[in-house]
Amino acid sequence: MEQIKNHPIDFDSLFPQIMETLKDYMAIGSFTGTADEKKVEPFLQAKLSSMPYFVQNPADFGFFPVPEDGLHRQVAWGLVRGKKSDTVCLLHHYDVVGVEDFKSLKDLALHPDALEEALRQNMSMLSEDAAKDLASGAFLFGKGGCDMKAGGSIELNLLREYGGLALQGELEGSVLLLAVPDEENLSAGMRAAALLMEQLQKERGLSFRLMINAEPHMRRDPDVGVFSLGSIGKVMPFVYVRGSLSHAGKVFEGVNPLPILSDIIRRTELSMDFTDTLPTGPDTAECSLPPTWLYARDSKTVYDVSMPLYACGYVNVLTLTSSPEDVLKRLEAICQEAMQDYLQGLRASQELYLQRTRRKQDPASWKVQILRFDDLLTEAKEHGGDAFLSLYEQKMQEMLEAVEAGEKTFLTGNEELVSFVFDHVKESGPRIVIGLIPPYYPCVSNLRYEKEDAVIKGLFPFLRDYAANTFSQAYEAEYFFTGLSDLSYVSLDDPEAERTLLKENMPFFEHGYDIPLEAVHAISMPCINIGPWGKDFHKLSERVLIKDVAKVTPRLIDIAVRYLFSNG
Repeated sequence: MEQIKNHPIDFDSLFPQIMETLKDYMAIGSFTGTADEKKVEPFLQAKLSSMPYFVQNPADFGFFPVPEDGLHRQVAWGLVRGKKSDTVCLLHHYDVVGVEDFKSLKDLALHPDALEEALRQNMSMLSEDAAKDLASGAFLFGKGGCDMKAGGSIELNLLREYGGLALQGELEGSVLLLAVPDEENLSAGMRAAALLMEQLQKERGLSFRLMINAEPHMRRDPDVGVFSLGSIGKVMPFVYVRGSLSHAGKVFEGVNPLPILSDIIRRTELSMDFTDTLPTGPDTAECSLPPTWLYARDSKTVYDVSMPLYACGYVNVLTLTSSPEDVLKRLEAICQEAMQDYLQGLRASQELYLQRTRRKQDPASWKVQILRFDDLLTEAKEHGGDAFLSLYEQKMQEMLEAVEAGEKTFLTGNEELVSFVFDHVKESGPRIVIGLIPPYYPCVSNLRYEKEDAVIKGLFPFLRDYAANTFSQAYEAEYFFTGLSDLSYVSLDDPEAERTLLKENMPFFEHGYDIPLEAVHAISMPCINIGPWGKDFHKLSERVLIKDVAKVTPRLIDIAVRYLFSNG
């Protein structure tokens, strides 16, 4: 590999500029999923438009609207063009979660200096570890500083420096900055950014080499930092159990969906059968966390003495290697077992009851039926024809309008859609329907790229050695950032298969929720997360290590950029 070419950046003078940018950035309450996210846009406009490079090249920065977004949010971008088409992308999100847990300190949540002073007077609000960090003065406290406006402030200031180098003819490749909304909710910003990147790739002839995200990293060992060479995936299956309604005084005449769903939850909650384990080296492996149920309810809204008609729930499944189809097949098997066991138990109980009452009656006979959502929809189409299709389209539009207005979510809207389809099928016996709800995050990692590209394979060892030699700071690598991130949308192998599967199993796919799978495939590139050390994301005690923000992370990102440009 070639010698790493120097970028003459004065990092000592960059520190106060990063901190000034960070505090200004934090002061903007760009709360996720609200119109407040747009408050960031004038700030980013001012930052980008004032950079000397963009003063001379105003067509190289701008805002890209998130398609069909009710909040009219936009992706901010800036492209600094160097000598070569090789391009490194710098990514961060600018939305932050709410401040509900700040209690009496809500007004100070976005102002780290005032918040720190107030927290010193209210130490009982902090855990022992957070109180220790506050007393040390080593961490910056405040909402959004850690997650992730510290990383964004570093990237904005580096972009300005790269622009200066480009104007002097000293930047070897190109650098594209992307500041996106909505990462904390449905990643609408990053899904839009994939479309923007595909467009820039075609129009500017860019060759994407690497995506660098600057999310904060968590540490297992406080003395060892972490680089993430990919991001964990997420699938959200739903389970809808349709029973057969009966009065509670005639329990053997119906099928209660509640115990069936409860059994499915019991069999899957924290089940290691739904995890992926992936060897990452001779003596190392990574494993996804087991699933957990985020929502479960029945159809009852008032008290009466009948069984609920249905019960439904949604489970969060994290993946390293499993596809949505893999997850659905495992879930189908669990549903089959749970329904079979319930019906066998129902029959056994009824037979015993009949023996004790000395009655002559044939025990109940129910079939075990497990369907995908597409199977149920096909059945309704066959039964109702064009009339059903028209009604379904009207119902879908009604749900989309309710979601956009904030009256429903994709979760509650999905529940109502499945119920609507059930009302239009011929057979009314007990059945289980499974499918997917948004969001879907593909799992990505550099493992494949490392097999094909010696430069990418050498990236982590290079950064590890640089950090050790320059800062005496140890770093380890993980192939999957476990907190979920926008990096899920920077690489994809088979967009056609993914689209087919999502269309068949996710009612809202291409109806209010879409992933530009073809664009993600077109821009596919390796990725890495290089961010400062942070703690307690989303909490009152959210904080970020000042040393990383000021000294370590900017140099690590810069040396990664230079490494890629020097080894094209």
